[in-house]
Amino acid sequence: MSENTNAIYQINSWFKHTQQKISLVRNNIRDLSSMKMLHVGEGSYLGEIVGAYSKVSLCDGYFRLLCGAGDDSIVDINAVNENGIPELFPGALVIAYDINGNLFALNSGACRDAAMGSVLYLTKDSFVWENLDLRYAQFLKWVSRLTAENLIRNGWRPEAGDKPIADILEFLMGKAVAYNMFLRQGG
Repeated sequence: MSENTNAIYQINSWFKHTQQKISLVRNNIRDLSSMKMLHVGEGSYLGEIVGAYSKVSLCDGYFRLLCGAGDDSIVDINAVNENGIPELFPGALVIAYDINGNLFALNSGACRDAAMGSVLYLTKDSFVWENLDLRYAQFLKWVSRLTAENLIRNGWRPEAGDKPIADILEFLMGKAVAYNMFLRQGG
C-alpha cells in the first residue's frame, strides 16, 4: 500500500488542512485494547482514530469524534460488550457528536434503509436515524473540511446560535433510554 493512500496518511492530511481550528490529543501508546474490542485493525480509518487518539475536536470545537481511551472513548460511551456490540443504541455505534447533541453513528442494524457500516445521523430531537450515505472515511474527510459558514448555510447548525449540551454523557444516557423506550413501543 502506498504511503499516500493509507488511512493514517489521509487522516493526517485531512486534519492538517482543516479550515477551522482542530484540537488533537494523541495517545501515548496505541489503544490496542479498544481496537480489539471493536474488531478493527491498524490501517483501517476507525482503527487509526481509535488507536492513535484520545481526543479529536473539529470545526472550532463544534464536532467531537469518539476515539480510544479517554473522555471520548468510543468503547465506554457506546457500552460496547465483550462481543464488540454497542449496547447504548442497539444497531448503531456512535462515532461523533456535535455540541448541540446531534449524533453520528455507524449502522449495524439501526437503519434498514442504510447499508451496514454506513454513517447515520440522529438529530437531538428525533428517534429516527437518517442515512447520510457515507462510509467512515468519507465522513472523516467531510467533517474535516467543514466550516461554521458551511454548517449554517446547509442547515446543520442553527443560525441563531448553538445550544450546547453541558454534559454529553448525561445527555447520551437520557437520549438512549428514551430511544430504547421508543423502539419497545414499536417506533
